[in-house]
Amino acid sequence: MTMEELKQCLLSLRLKGFAENLEQRVKEAINGGISYTEFLQMLAEDEKARRTTNAFQLRLRSSGLQPGKTLGNYKFSLQPSIDQKQINQFATCEFIKTKEKIILIGQSGVGKTHLANALGLKVIEKGYSVLRFNANDLAEQLLMAKREGGYQEMASKILKADFVIWDEFAIRPFPYGGLEELFALLQKLDETTAVAFTSNRDFSDWQPFFADNTIASAFIDRAVNKATIIKIVGNSFRLRNSERQASETIIKLN
Repeated sequence: MTMEELKQCLLSLRLKGFAENLEQRVKEAINGGISYTEFLQMLAEDEKARRTTNAFQLRLRSSGLQPGKTLGNYKFSLQPSIDQKQINQFATCEFIKTKEKIILIGQSGVGKTHLANALGLKVIEKGYSVLRFNANDLAEQLLMAKREGGYQEMASKILKADFVIWDEFAIRPFPYGGLEELFALLQKLDETTAVAFTSNRDFSDWQPFFADNTIASAFIDRAVNKATIIKIVGNSFRLRNSERQASETIIKLN
């Protein structure tokens, strides 16, 4: 059997990692005097790495996360109110197993979405599934799914996720009936799924978004159940960047 025929055979067995690295591994085996077992182990590791990467990319594409917002490029030095050790502990993803919640509160631009996104990426790296939604968009999607008969399918997909991120909660008014749908979903997620909220409003400012104070209290009670609340106190990254750019422009003009 020729090398090309062997590659085709491996591809037919869905062993693309074997096929792609076969020639290089054969050369290494010949030049390095590698045993048959070591040779097979290297090819098996190549295949495992390929499948791990593909699985990560598949989970990433379906998550709604942004691959560029990682913990590595979050500027912790500019937000001293954040306990970096606490964030690093969350990055171990133990909170996924214990079905905990994370609530990130702070003014616009302090990096709440970035942190939630970065933790989501860590969760995907660990092999778990993540879904990120803008809270208002989620409310609208649930209402539309209910009107069009696709609610059960959508709800089932969300409930199967290991980590659900509700971004920008209570930023703007929700569509009519949307908060009731979010509350119903939160009740199903509570105690079964890890959840994160980001909001630039404190809990006391969530209540006006609800038409009924009883539902507001019940929603907040569910949201804070088994939750770690992280309040970020600091200036907006975007505002700082704008001020820096304006300063640099003035210097250039002078």
